[in-house]
Order: sequence, then C-alpha cells, then structure tokens
Amino acid sequence: MTILAMATMVSCEDELNQAPENSLTTDNFFNTVADFRLGLDGMYAQLLTDDDVAGIGDTYYGAVSLSGLPDILSDNVILVQSGRQSNRNNFEFNYTALNNIGPFNEAYEIINLSNIIVERIDNLQAGADRDDILGQALAMRAFAHFDMARLYAQIPTQDPGANGTLGVPYLKFEDGDTGDPFATPTRDTVGENYDDIVADLLQARGLIAEDNGSGRFNRNAVNAFLSRVYLYMGQWQNSIDAGNLVTTSLASIDNYPAVFTDESTDGVIMLADQDPALDNVTVGVLWSQTASGNVISEYALDFEFFSAISDDDVRKGVLSVIGTNNDEMHNAINKVGIDRNGVVDVKLFRTAEVFLNRAEAQFELNNEPAALATLNQLRAVRYSANAPDGETGAALETAIQFERRVELAFESHRFFDIKRRGESIQRSNFGDLSDGTGTPASVSSLPAGDFRFQIPFPIAEINNNPNFMQNPGY
Repeated sequence: MTILAMATMVSCEDELNQAPENSLTTDNFFNTVADFRLGLDGMYAQLLTDDDVAGIGDTYYGAVSLSGLPDILSDNVILVQSGRQSNRNNFEFNYTALNNIGPFNEAYEIINLSNIIVERIDNLQAGADRDDILGQALAMRAFAHFDMARLYAQIPTQDPGANGTLGVPYLKFEDGDTGDPFATPTRDTVGENYDDIVADLLQARGLIAEDNGSGRFNRNAVNAFLSRVYLYMGQWQNSIDAGNLVTTSLASIDNYPAVFTDESTDGVIMLADQDPALDNVTVGVLWSQTASGNVISEYALDFEFFSAISDDDVRKGVLSVIGTNNDEMHNAINKVGIDRNGVVDVKLFRTAEVFLNRAEAQFELNNEPAALATLNQLRAVRYSANAPDGETGAALETAIQFERRVELAFESHRFFDIKRRGESIQRSNFGDLSDGTGTPASVSSLPAGDFRFQIPFPIAEINNNPNFMQNPGY
C-alpha cells in the first residue's frame, strides 16, 4: 500500500522527487474500481506510515505527532526524569522551525492522493462504488487539512479575529491546484480553511456508504467529524445536528477497557487500523517501554489530574497503572497499550466525543438541562457508582470540560481543547513520581494567546516556497 501511495504521489512540498519513468502514474492506473480502492488503501496507510521522504517529516500517528503532541503540549502529563528525555523540547514549548514536530509531510501526501482520486473519479461509471470512493477521498482531504489547520493556525473560536488570520494551503485540484512538486501555494485564511473543510464533508456525506468498516470513513464518521469541526467553529446548533445523526452507541462500562486493548470496538466510529504482524506501529512507545519487567516511562499521568479522577470511574485504570523502574514508581500511561508495547489501533472518532461535543454546544446555547442530560448519559456508562449529577452554571461547564479531559485523554484532543477555548495551559506543581513527589515540570504554563499555540512550519517549506509565510514568533 505504501509503495502504491508513493509511486503515485507528488507532494506540495518542493523537496519530494518526481516518480521515476518506470513507476505507476495516474495516467495508466486509476481506471477501475479496484484501482481506486487500492488508492484509498494507500491514502489511509499514510496515517501509520513514516515516509520521511524529504527528511523533515514525522509520522502522522505512528510516533509523536498527533499520537502524543496534544498531551505532551498540555497539562495531562509530566516528563519522567529517569526516561530518555524524549520530546523534552516540545514539552517545554521550545520548538522551532528547525525541529519540525508536526506531520506536515504525511498530511499533504494524504491530501495529494485524495486529490488524484477526486481528479480521476470520472474514469468510473456512475453508481454506488464511484460515490463511495469519492466520498471517502473528500472526507480524508478534509481530515488532513483540518489537522494541519488546528496545528499550524488559529482555531475560529480561539480569538474573535481568528478567521481572518493565516491558515494553511487548502489544495484542491478542481480549483486549479496541481500536483506540481515545484508549485508555490500560498496560505488561505482560517475562515477559508474551515469553510472548505465543511464543504468537503457535506459533499462526502451525500456520497459515502453507510458502512465501510471501522478503519474507513463512512457516514457515521463523517457526521462525527462534522460535529467536531462545527464545535471548533462555534457553530453550536450545527454541531448538535451533525452529532444527532451518529447512530453508533456509547461503549458500555464493561466493554470500555477492552476498547483500548483492541479487543472491542464498542463505541468506536473510526480508527486507524493496523495489523500488528504487518505494521507493528508502536503508537504508545513515546509514553513508555517495557524491559526486564520494568516499565520505563517517558511521561507519566499528571498526579493532580490522576487524583481528581474518581476511583469508581472505569477510565482511571484504563488511563494509568503503576509502572516501576529501578525502584521508582510512576503513574504510567496505560491507555495506548502498555501491555502490548504500544502497538494498538488509533481511535480517531468515538461516540463519547460526539456526546461531549453535544453537551458543550447545548451549554453554549444556554440549554443547561439538555447539556446535563447529555453529560449524564455518558457518565452513566463510566462510573460504577456515585456518578456526579445536578451541576448548573459554571459548575456544569467545568464538569463538561473535566469529563472531556478524562474521556479523550491520549486521543489527540487536550491541547486543541485548551487552544480552541482561548485558555492558558497551567500545569500542576507536582512531581513525576506516583505520589506526586519528584521533579515537577520545568515549564509550568503557556499563556492564552501565546504564539506557540501555533506550531512552526517546517523550515524546508519556508525556504523553498517564497509565497509561504512562517507563523509569527519563529
């Protein structure tokens, strides 16, 4: 799948080489349903593949990038002193354009391949297969652009003027963009980015199949994604309406732990599906490794956060277990397969997020009874006893955000949730050991509005594209 993707690939990045003359090309390949299905396979494969063609890329979900950055950059974890000090620069907000930390390369490879599929789709006869293939390509084009926009640019709700600030290039061949490796695209505005994302998703929703399996976009996944995008845009009723169209049930309290060992897909709408025997992508290796009976933690769950989670909350044991290394104990991060050395599927969309999106949007629309009822539906399948209930006003808003933090920890949300709400990052003063002692974070906060909420673009893109403006502050 990766060979196919790369053989047909040209990226917006200038350093990518063109395919050799004897390689597959779009002219002689995308002609049958089977061809297009293989193209989709290559597109999805980029979520877990590290090509690093230009020497500046990182994996999309396979190593740091979106598997770890949103938690490393937030208040969910603390750097463990006895680990390898991996990603310390990121944890301390000391990233620069020279040490690219985002999946820029992989995202635009997905975008390029999705554009090739969209461009060539008329090679197929009208029908359900053509519609579904086009729907999946449009959804993935929106997905990759969304992640680029929320990483590298402001989020619409982050600041009143965010929509007018620079976003990312939204590349669409049908708009005159090409796969020319020497192209020099400019940055669209944030508002334009989100309008394009919504347009692609709305078109995809009318085309895509109801069921493509959990490893592919289908109608439920598109609606779940729309509920997220509209939340980021502050379009509260649209977020509620899209979420209401999702038919996947919440994971039960009994099945919830098995979701994160890949023994159950209860409540999972879409995941980045890997075969451990073939892919063996260690999504969780950035959190810890196991060796000779020890758990060598790179990061531990923040003690204050861990202590705030009720003991009768099923998520507490899923999030963390005690890991011992050289007689030191840490609240080791368990949610991404500590017993499998981090080789797990990446959960991209779950019904729980849709419920939390809905609860937040209902609160923003001043419908507190509905927001509480939605929140309580989730809490009913997470607490074995003594589930919280009855909050109003500011206490309800706090409860919604706390449940979101617990439910979606280590699923690529926390940094973006803080960012989109225009808040500051404030870490606790506790240390890295399991009882809160040890060494606290050397950098404890990131003020709201700080330029580092937008990460820097890779220096190679800036150097090779005179039309590409770097983010302020870098």
